[in-house]
Amino acid sequence: MKTPSVPHLLARRFEPLIEAERTVRGYKFLAAMCAVAVAALALFWLGLLPLPELRGSSRVMVPLAVYVGFVLCAAGGWWWISRRPVDLLELARGIEEEHPELQAALLTALEKPDDAALSRYLHEKVVKDAVRHGIAHDWMGKRRRQQVLWWKSLGMISLLVLVGMQVLMVLPRLRPAPLVTKATPEVPVEHPLAQFEVEVRPGDAEVERGTRLVVEARFKGGVPLNAAIVVSTDATGEQELQRVPMKAGVEASAFGGVITKVEKDCFYRVAYGEQSSPTFRITTYVHPELVQSDAIITPPAYSGQPVKEVKKTQNVTALEGSLVKFRIKVNKPVAQAELYGEDKKSVPLVPAKDDPLMLEGTMTPEATQKYRLHLVDAQERSNKQPPWFKVNILADQPPKVEIVFPKRDLAVSPIQEMPLEAKVWDDLGVRRAGAVFMLGDQEREVLLSGDKLEGKKHHELKTMMEMESLKAEPRQLLSYYVWAEDAAPGGQVRRTQSDMFFAEVRHFEDIFREGEAPPEEKGAKAAARPPPSWANCRRRCSMPRGRWFAQPVRGRSLTNWRRTWVCSMSPRRSLVNRRRKPSARLRTRR
Repeated sequence: MKTPSVPHLLARRFEPLIEAERTVRGYKFLAAMCAVAVAALALFWLGLLPLPELRGSSRVMVPLAVYVGFVLCAAGGWWWISRRPVDLLELARGIEEEHPELQAALLTALEKPDDAALSRYLHEKVVKDAVRHGIAHDWMGKRRRQQVLWWKSLGMISLLVLVGMQVLMVLPRLRPAPLVTKATPEVPVEHPLAQFEVEVRPGDAEVERGTRLVVEARFKGGVPLNAAIVVSTDATGEQELQRVPMKAGVEASAFGGVITKVEKDCFYRVAYGEQSSPTFRITTYVHPELVQSDAIITPPAYSGQPVKEVKKTQNVTALEGSLVKFRIKVNKPVAQAELYGEDKKSVPLVPAKDDPLMLEGTMTPEATQKYRLHLVDAQERSNKQPPWFKVNILADQPPKVEIVFPKRDLAVSPIQEMPLEAKVWDDLGVRRAGAVFMLGDQEREVLLSGDKLEGKKHHELKTMMEMESLKAEPRQLLSYYVWAEDAAPGGQVRRTQSDMFFAEVRHFEDIFREGEAPPEEKGAKAAARPPPSWANCRRRCSMPRGRWFAQPVRGRSLTNWRRTWVCSMSPRRSLVNRRRKPSARLRTRR
């Protein structure tokens, strides 16, 4: 990190701290160098670090070169530490922690000011405050002085220990016996071939395919110079696959070797010198395991769905009531096989008639759950890691029916044609769909779709209801809804209805005439009097609220207006016949 430029007065405050930091670094380096040297000398003194024997002048030159190299490394490290700059910002952070009353003034003083005159003035003020604080307080601190003293002591102690180890090395009387002695290798003596007797273990062996086999040979009556394992495909050894050298073990009369990977059935023998042991057989086996699994899903008859076959899957999704058949292929014939479920019920798997490696099992699951595949062969070997199978069961959902237009209650006239639009969706398909209109004691059902609608798609249905055909009268209430039918589990017909909406039959036209306003009153009576009402109105309709359209009559004053009223209120709110004031917002038309 680049050291920031520091004013002269502030730099003088940092000089003791910089000198203390460099002293700590130097003694740290000295302690590390001495520790490494002491460890090397201790290993050599105890005999754990073997060195070549020195003779002649090398007995003097080699230690001298080691000492000179150590001194040069120490001097070079000390010089590098003294030249390495000290991070003033780090020192300032330590001072700020010990003296929180500075309030980051020291860190601000170390920053470079801007070129503006105001910035330079503020920076000089901060520097002066920091210098005054350094004069009044001891920035070195007790903790930093103790740190310098501790590292000085550790460095000197390390140096004294190094000198002591050198004295121990010079005095041969104090050198202990070596902890590790060089073992003299025994040279095996070969005896006549007729005297060798060999015992090979494990002899005939049965191992898992792809694993290794450890072979041990024990000799009696002598020990050969070397031995090897000869692997062949035949018992005579003519077709040799590999030759594995054997090594002498802890016992002088034993040799050992490893056939790293056995891929198939073979033979082996131990060859030593010009002789060999009897031939032994290696038989390989494999654990039963899953190769491939397919699923055949037969949906229930009422759904009308086709049979589906899924290849190479262990995760199946089926409709409730479906028949799921698994076809599981394994690597070898098995004696027992099952799918064990989380509900502690098992589904047996039996071999197919035409293929003993193909296992078949049928189930009709009622809920989503997982199964584990367990396989056991004739030798009672099971599969190492039983795989998981999962069957997801989907419930048959009822149709979703929604009225799209008009999606609210409304008012209609007795001769109006009311349009109706609906949207229908089902997971398997809709058999029929229709709408029901109820007016008084009448109930009329209109078929919107008589053909089967495809599943998993939104279908838009439309119709038009003529109110005149229902012989509707004003003040009657029409209710209507849309229904859809599908097949429920078990084959029964299931009908689902939408929300019910209402349409109130109104008069074809309303005519209102405005009466003369009463004379104005003054004083408290005028304040308490309610606003003028439409008392003199001739009324033909009982609808309580709506939009008002005013049209002047030719040859008459504007006070005699003929107003036509069109209802726009929800019929659920207008079932009670009340006399209300017309809206004050009038639109005049001719």
